[in-house]
Amino acid sequence: KGNLCRDRVERLNQLGFDWDPRATAWDHMFDGLIAYQKAHGNCDVPNGWKGNPTLGGWCGTQRKDHKGGRLSSDRFRRLEGIGFDFRLGESKKK
Repeated sequence: KGNLCRDRVERLNQLGFDWDPRATAWDHMFDGLIAYQKAHGNCDVPNGWKGNPTLGGWCGTQRKDHKGGRLSSDRFRRLEGIGFDFRLGESKKK
């Protein structure tokens, strides 16, 4: 909101403070999806996949958010750029 004085902002930045933890979490999951895609040749992560048990659910959330118009255009482009399939209920289980 811009209420912190400049000195405090600078000190927090020096400590590596995360100003947007939700965006950081999304980026972390996206990185996990990239790793999955590189290893498996697709983005069809099954729910409960042992390599990252929450990644399949996160993928489902991205599909729902896209269908519901809640996925930002930047995130859509990033997902589309790695071959993510947005079709709900049609992703293959592996």
